[in-house]
Amino acid sequence: VTWTHLSEHLHCWTDTCNVYCITDGDRGLLIDAGSGVVVDHLDELGIKQIDWVLHTHHHRDQCWGTHRVQDIGAKVAVPEHERYLFENAELFWRHKRVYDNYNDRSTFFTVGTNIRVDAELLDYETFKWRDINLDIVPAKGHTHGSSMFVGEIDGCKVAFTGDLMQAGGVLY
Repeated sequence: VTWTHLSEHLHCWTDTCNVYCITDGDRGLLIDAGSGVVVDHLDELGIKQIDWVLHTHHHRDQCWGTHRVQDIGAKVAVPEHERYLFENAELFWRHKRVYDNYNDRSTFFTVGTNIRVDAELLDYETFKWRDINLDIVPAKGHTHGSSMFVGEIDGCKVAFTGDLMQAGGVLY
């Protein structure tokens, strides 16, 4: 696996999910963390520090490697309506009903261990990192509290949709 260079400052690592890295000099911001293996390949982009990882939703394919990114100093921001599924994942699993469950919401992909959260991503607010502004847009569907991030990078409008959109542009 190698980086896909989408533009000068936007790169994609294919992992358990697509992990995006926005770069500015030797600093980076990740959208989702996947398995965390991306940490082993940051030097290929000249990245010395990841400042933030922004999560689109709580499913483990997006965030089970978050601890690896935190270990190198990154802060973590998550959708406001899913914060409890990151910080209290272990409590969630202790109380999760796994039989006679008629709730078909996709909560069985919740991460298994707690993840420390440094900031909430509030619906309709803007997350600012260096010269990048990412608008936080609620994207409920794949999960109840999913968010997507919309901004401009290298003169192009981009949207990080998490799992709201699948291959071929199919909406969840």
